[in-house]
Amino acid sequence: MTVAPVNPYRASIARFLAALRNDAPPLAGGADELANLAVLAAMRQSLERDAPVRVSAVGAAWG
Repeated sequence: MTVAPVNPYRASIARFLAALRNDAPPLAGGADELANLAVLAAMRQSLERDAPVRVSAVGAAWG
């Protein structure tokens, strides 16, 4: 089985634009994207501190 390479950023933007054009919900909503950002922030903090960082602690700081 061969899978064509896909740029995930372009695919995400294309899906978002299609949702806007068709008045449909996007695959990921605001809460999903906020959770993704919390994961990325926790990863960065973990690298900077050279210690584990809980994603829940990062997300809680954002409100």
